[in-house]
Amino acid sequence: MKNLLKELRENEIYISLDGEDLKLKFNHQEIPQELISRIKKDKEALVQYLKEQKTTSDVALAIAPVSVSIDGYPLSSSQQRLWVLDQFEEGLSSYNITQQVELKGDYDIKLFQEAVFAVIERHEILRTVFKKNSKGQISQWVLNRDEVDFFIGYEDFSGKEQPMNAVSSYIQEDKLKLFNLEKGPLLRAAILKTAVDQYVFHYNMHHIIGDGWSMGVLANDVMSFYKAFTTKEKVQLSPLSIQYKDYAASQLEGLNKPEKEGHKKYWSEVLSGELPIIDLPSSKTRPPLKTQKGNTLEVYLSSELTNSLKLFTKDQEGSLFISLLALWNALVYRYTGHEDLLIGTPVAGRNHIDLENQIGFYVNTLVLRNKINPEDDFLTHYKKTKEQVLSAFSHQEYPFDQILNDLNTKRDISRSAIFDMMMALQNTGDKIKGGRTIEANVIVDKGEELSKMDLEINFAEIGDKLLFKLNYNTDVYSKATMSGIMMHFIQLAENTILTPNVSIKALNYLSKSEKNLLVTLFDKTDTPFPNEKTIIDLFNEQALKHPQRIALTYENFSYTYKELDEISNQFAQYLVDNNTIQQEDLVGLLLERSQWVVIAILAILKTGAAYLPLGIDYPTERLDYIKKDSGIKLCIDAAVVTEFENKKDHYTKTGFSRKINPNNLAYVIYTSGTTGNPKGTLIEHRNVVRLFYNKDFQFDFNENDVWCLFHSYYFDFSVWEIFGALLFGGKLAVVTKEDTKDFNAFSNFLAEQGVTVLNQTPTAFKHLQKIVLGSDKSFSTRYLIFGGEALITSSLKTWKNHFPDCKIINMYGITETTVHVTYKEITKKEIASIESNIGRPIPTLGCLVLDKFQQIVPFGVVGELHVYGEGLARAYLNNKALTDTKFVTQEIESIGNIRLYKTGDLVKWVETGDLIYLGRKDNQVKIRGHRIELEEIEHYLIDKEDIEEVSVVVNKNNESENELIAYFVSSKVQNASDLRKYLASRIPDYAIPSYFVQLDGFPLTTNGKISHKDLPDPKEYKVVTNENYVAARNETEQKLVQILAKELERSHQEIGIHDNFFDLGANSIKLIKILNEINTQFNTTIKPVLLFQYSNISDLMENVFHQSEDETENEKASFSDEIDEIIDFL
Repeated sequence: MKNLLKELRENEIYISLDGEDLKLKFNHQEIPQELISRIKKDKEALVQYLKEQKTTSDVALAIAPVSVSIDGYPLSSSQQRLWVLDQFEEGLSSYNITQQVELKGDYDIKLFQEAVFAVIERHEILRTVFKKNSKGQISQWVLNRDEVDFFIGYEDFSGKEQPMNAVSSYIQEDKLKLFNLEKGPLLRAAILKTAVDQYVFHYNMHHIIGDGWSMGVLANDVMSFYKAFTTKEKVQLSPLSIQYKDYAASQLEGLNKPEKEGHKKYWSEVLSGELPIIDLPSSKTRPPLKTQKGNTLEVYLSSELTNSLKLFTKDQEGSLFISLLALWNALVYRYTGHEDLLIGTPVAGRNHIDLENQIGFYVNTLVLRNKINPEDDFLTHYKKTKEQVLSAFSHQEYPFDQILNDLNTKRDISRSAIFDMMMALQNTGDKIKGGRTIEANVIVDKGEELSKMDLEINFAEIGDKLLFKLNYNTDVYSKATMSGIMMHFIQLAENTILTPNVSIKALNYLSKSEKNLLVTLFDKTDTPFPNEKTIIDLFNEQALKHPQRIALTYENFSYTYKELDEISNQFAQYLVDNNTIQQEDLVGLLLERSQWVVIAILAILKTGAAYLPLGIDYPTERLDYIKKDSGIKLCIDAAVVTEFENKKDHYTKTGFSRKINPNNLAYVIYTSGTTGNPKGTLIEHRNVVRLFYNKDFQFDFNENDVWCLFHSYYFDFSVWEIFGALLFGGKLAVVTKEDTKDFNAFSNFLAEQGVTVLNQTPTAFKHLQKIVLGSDKSFSTRYLIFGGEALITSSLKTWKNHFPDCKIINMYGITETTVHVTYKEITKKEIASIESNIGRPIPTLGCLVLDKFQQIVPFGVVGELHVYGEGLARAYLNNKALTDTKFVTQEIESIGNIRLYKTGDLVKWVETGDLIYLGRKDNQVKIRGHRIELEEIEHYLIDKEDIEEVSVVVNKNNESENELIAYFVSSKVQNASDLRKYLASRIPDYAIPSYFVQLDGFPLTTNGKISHKDLPDPKEYKVVTNENYVAARNETEQKLVQILAKELERSHQEIGIHDNFFDLGANSIKLIKILNEINTQFNTTIKPVLLFQYSNISDLMENVFHQSEDETENEKASFSDEIDEIIDFL
């Protein structure tokens, strides 16, 4: 077939497909009859060949050599993009591509060097540089051999103690050296001797003149020439009928043909709508400006798995690449839950037979967009992937760079364009052609330190195995995360190939040992506790042990344990005698803060009933609903207390006793429900007992501790405060309602009472901390325990420095699991972290992190927290449907059937074995497709000097798009522009709030949390939004507005100093034009990349202009030429 094609080309006969027919084009009036007969005879084979080559009518015609030019040649579209990137990224070495060939034998180094020079002579692209032509346009210039300043290095490392280490160091250093596109040469090569008759041939070229395929062509050509030189035979290489410059001219000419419209339409349809942004799990914060720091990991797939994959592929009539892609996409879905995935893949771009043995930048990038249906089995998923891949490959001739231009999407400078992952399969094998007597194996390079993408997934067939390599950006992903995903990919492949009929949602990618670890490591349910005792049993023990110690105080009232026991006995008898209270009756509490809240709770529990808190400040409608829904037997209010006080002497102080079972109800607390009506959670005595008394209890509470009842008794944090004191013989000081709202008074209260165990919500503590730290009083706090809200640990830095001996504990919990679930001591390490670390499960509980299909997820992967163990509530009161939804029974490997509570909170395990809290499942925030962590923004803002409190919320604007609002409290007046600049150096642009609203203080709920519904509308506040128009303030800014207005075709009134250039319609091409004009008018040398980083006039004025004043005149002249080149090229 190739001989026939070669003969057709030699006769200047060009063939292409027209549907199922061949289309011929030729320059002669006649075609030899013999050739016509052969074409007819082999028509079917020719049609099939052109189909396989994905060759269509717009590119199938033979590439004609261009006329000799003394003024340079045009760049291909790929070269154009790479040249612009090289200017913007200032020649980063990430565009260097290297390869090494191991040479064993008696090599003649001089002849080998001559072979390299012969290859440079054969391929013009190796003698090409890039500079302006007479019209000022960037062109490629082919130099004569004697114009190329090229030499082949030679280093003898054979005398070194570790020769291969020396070779690795040499290669690594060379990989980081920059090429000069204008001066060249753009190829470097060296022969490195490692031992007698052992060498490494290392070569390095800039991507603008070559690609991965080219590296193999170069090696093969060198070996072919070397063999010919050593045997004095004719080199076995066919002459090159064209050169890269001919291809570039042909490609650019083809872009203007009407046949390209079909490709353009296809890609515009595939990439229509919002493009998905895929973030794999990561413990790192993405830098605001994309970096290229990288590392590479590699692992071999076993020969058994490799063979299984190939057999599966054969059965599905697909390709190995499609199999690997289908598996990868399935894993990404299981990791992230994204059903719309984008990934890039390189294609050789050598559809024409003349290009097979060429060196040049032919590679094109395809965008593969796969939609995942989790209900599909893997076979169905594979077929869909296959269809999509084949469809994309049929349109591969349309340059990726043209797709970018057509889409004209807003550039996110923290990411790559369109996608952040690339996948490739190399089928080059592990041998280099060069003659039977020469052993030449490709060395696998594991020393990458640069990454052009977030993640490059590379496979290569090496013998009977598959080499799996991940090159990842180390500023985005950690080694642990990448190692995990590699092992999970292998596990997924092994399991899926065996059972391809399993649905995507159920595919198993965890090994049995990993599953077992994820379960057993965080299972504390076997911790012993006194399960035969009740709350009253434990209280009675303390009353007997410490009868004369103070148990309870409120203002001027004080009760010893003996007195508290006695009065609660009297009150219990009163309740029984007057209201016939029975076991598990529900008794409501509707009282103002006082000692009576605690006395009443103890009395109710002693009767065997359960208390049900009712807020004194609840709306009437809510109170009526709870009373009716719960069916309370009695409501203890102020009138009941008064009546008891009048009658209490009628009741004996001792002797009251009722049999109470540990499984009896202790309390029912109503919390807000998703339906609008509150729901009551049933908590038993044993649930509370094991919270405080168990074998591995993490606290050392004792009779010397002083606790305060700060929280409302209808907030379950009060359970912890009340019984944390009374079940250990400590003192419980009830805080007045007035003091809970006056933090100066509360601070005095803490000092005067000598409180040792302080429990706070993060919001309330922010107010308190400032006052305590500014006080001259002495404080006794040894435990500071947080709960109720996500904790921004960075806000505790000053407290920790001031009170180094005070233990700070962060405890996550929910009412349905009896106050607390996890425990984490906050040290300076956690204070420096941006994550909300909630630690590990407390004794008697276990935690599982499951995806939405109730499958266990590994370290780093986000899932919903599920809690099990002795802390789980009995049920929701009178709400079986909700109980069955939230409390589920599930079979868990290595545990069996267990009852789980679905918290609705998203978390992830990290390598330390701790849980990181990520927010509510139903409250995930996305801005322009990017998932936003509100806590991360809050962390950075709270870190800023003078900012004391922060809450970032999401709101819908008039276009129903999400926008972020940062509410904050500061001791100084803050400027929104300054805050934006501050954040811009720490987080990506899309995560910067649209509004910054400064408050005197946050509105709080009665539980001490921020009342989000009472936060003001930002549009009614004077703090400006980032999008508000601010006119130019001086002559310099006015000139900048004029430049922008001209290039972006906008009026001066449309361009404010805070307006983002991209929002105004700029792209990389327009930015370079703008930059040229700025540098011309202001005589500056601003680098292109700075316009991406500081993309509004205000930022340019502050961060760029003052930096350019010290540039030398030579630098200015040099860079002026550089910018001229970019403009001329454009």
